[in-house]
Amino acid sequence: LVGLQFGGDLWYNLIPGVKLGVEGKSGVFNNRAHQNSAVTANSLPDAVTEEVLSNKLAYITQISPQVYYRLNHSWAFRSSYQVMFIDNLALASDNFNSTPQLGGTLGRIPTINSDSNITLQGYTLGAEYTW
Repeated sequence: LVGLQFGGDLWYNLIPGVKLGVEGKSGVFNNRAHQNSAVTANSLPDAVTEEVLSNKLAYITQISPQVYYRLNHSWAFRSSYQVMFIDNLALASDNFNSTPQLGGTLGRIPTINSDSNITLQGYTLGAEYTW
């Protein structure tokens, strides 16, 4: 995925040394998917190769609420929860072609399904040391 992304963040100083914030990003990306398959079997006279290429726009949105705690001048701790949503993605599990090979290229049409989406989420913990 290669593309253009924009974002920003907003912070609120809750008490001295403790900040709450949220960061958001969104972008449009080129989803270049390339699939190359080789099918061999005893019932086929020769190996059959299939190749297909797809370029489609994918959209990514990410949001991350964060907490920042400054312990002293040198040490600070940070925690966040991140959620990322990706739309128009080519996932391997959605691109398995189970159509049997009947001989030559009969019965199979190589395609790429890039209409899937995925949501990724998780926590982060970190420490910063400044000298």
